[in-house]
Amino acid sequence: PTLPAAPDGTLSGGPNSNIQDPFAQSKLQGCVAQFCFIDDIQSWSTNEHTINWNAALARMASFVADQG
Repeated sequence: PTLPAAPDGTLSGGPNSNIQDPFAQSKLQGCVAQFCFIDDIQSWSTNEHTINWNAALARMASFVADQG
C-alpha cells in the first residue's frame, strides 16, 4: 500500500504462464498460458513494469507521432 502506482500509460509485462511469485501461484494454478495475469502489485511475475517493456512502447509512440 505504501508503494506508488505506476504512471498512467505504462506497459506491464505479462501474461506469464511461469507464475513465479507466491501471490500469482496462490491465484493462478492451472491457468492457460496467455491468461495468467493479475493486476496486483504483489504479482511481479505477471504484472511487472520495467524499462525493457516500456522502451519499445516509447519508441513506437515516438515513431507514430512523427508520422503525423
